[in-house]
Amino acid sequence: MVSIERIVGSGETSASVYLSDGSVLQIPKTTVYEKGFRKGDSLDETVLSELQIASELSKIKDSALRFLAMRQHSSFELSQKLRKKGFSKDLIPQIIQLFIEQNIIDDLKYAESYAAEALHFKKDGVQKVKSNLIKRGIRKEIIDEVLSSYEGEEEYFTSVLALARKKLPSLQRTKSNTAQIKESLFRYLMGKGYKTATIQAVLQELPLNNDDEETGFADSFD
Repeated sequence: MVSIERIVGSGETSASVYLSDGSVLQIPKTTVYEKGFRKGDSLDETVLSELQIASELSKIKDSALRFLAMRQHSSFELSQKLRKKGFSKDLIPQIIQLFIEQNIIDDLKYAESYAAEALHFKKDGVQKVKSNLIKRGIRKEIIDEVLSSYEGEEEYFTSVLALARKKLPSLQRTKSNTAQIKESLFRYLMGKGYKTATIQAVLQELPLNNDDEETGFADSFD
């Protein structure tokens, strides 16, 4: 039967329990106090299994907090990173749920922050932001709630127009006619994730001449 050789404090909330089989378990100090563990105590299989699970959960929690210290994560992102670290897929959800209950992670706040940065600073379009949020595991209802406040706003349209105006001079130097300029702008803004209707409205605001060559190029993107 495995016994405890020594117990050493590890930080403010954890303790390292050294066992006679050479293994070391990192568990919450509260568990040590509640169970009354002492040096020399023998651990049966049931207790040992409980401690091993507690140790794994403690490691998962510490690793998750390190990820969150670097930047915000969605619950899905955090879960995926913890799985890549090799932690038990059966135990990770317990820590994710704990963090949700403690408001350590919040997918709505994450989506709001991500959308604000992507739309206002990176100048990405709503469609691209929506796609990226889906990849990050954000639920559809949260995405719809967050992005509904952006589409149709004058500020949003102004942002797209400013982006097009910034791109226009370089295209005017390299493209030979209006049709090529408009098509290149269209493709550029589509790649940024803006909708066809928004792009077409923006193109109407740019100082470009209309000619017969450009007719119908945007139809292929609908």
